[in-house]
Amino acid sequence: MISSGITVPRSLGYTFLIAIAAPIGPGAGLLFTDRIERKWIIAGAALAIAASGLAFTQAHGMFGVIACGVSLTLANNILSFAYHGYQPELFPTRIRARAVGLRLFLSRLPPCSALLSSPPS
Repeated sequence: MISSGITVPRSLGYTFLIAIAAPIGPGAGLLFTDRIERKWIIAGAALAIAASGLAFTQAHGMFGVIACGVSLTLANNILSFAYHGYQPELFPTRIRARAVGLRLFLSRLPPCSALLSSPPS
């Protein structure tokens, strides 16, 4: 942003405006999450993230940066909202709690490549 002529204080203001949109994503997801299958919401949100991210790299003016940032934030939050609801549905009811707990545990482990790397010499 600095190379585009946007000062650091101004970019922090843009960041603040983009961050305000974060709580709106799950609220927007509530409007259609029970009407459309979650896997399609996840796929649509992933496509929206890709499109918003690509548009964000090309945005130079204040309106473009904020609009792309807000759409990226909303799409990320809708994806997260839908994905957390979809994960338990992937497992049979009788093992759902154990499977979701195991998945949460494994998602917090460091990547295997970091565990297998040799210590520096």
